[in-house]
Amino acid sequence: DAGASFHGSVFGNHLDELSQICVPLSLHWGDEDFALPAELLPKVRSAIASNRDAEIYIYPGVKHGYTCPSQSKAYAPEAAKLTWARTMPMLERLKTSPQQYS
Repeated sequence: DAGASFHGSVFGNHLDELSQICVPLSLHWGDEDFALPAELLPKVRSAIASNRDAEIYIYPGVKHGYTCPSQSKAYAPEAAKLTWARTMPMLERLKTSPQQYS
C-alpha cells in the first residue's frame, strides 16, 4: 500500500517499474550517497513524476547508511530522525484511508 526507501540502491535498474507505482512513496538519500549518483536523481524524479503521492528527500552532507547507528562513519542522527519524521505520517495515513490507494 506504500513504499519507503532509506538510502536505497539499484533504483537505476528499475526505473520502468518505479514509473508504474501509484501508491505513496517516500524516498530518502544523502547527497553523498554512492547509491544515488548525480546522473540518477533526475531519472528517479522523472520516473515518479506522475505519482502525486511520491516524495524524494535529499539530505546535505549525508552518506549511504545514514539511518543505521551501526554505520559509525555514515550515521547521521539528525537526518535519520528527520527521515522517520517525514515517512511516518505517510504510513499513518494508511491506517485511516487504506482504500484511497488501492
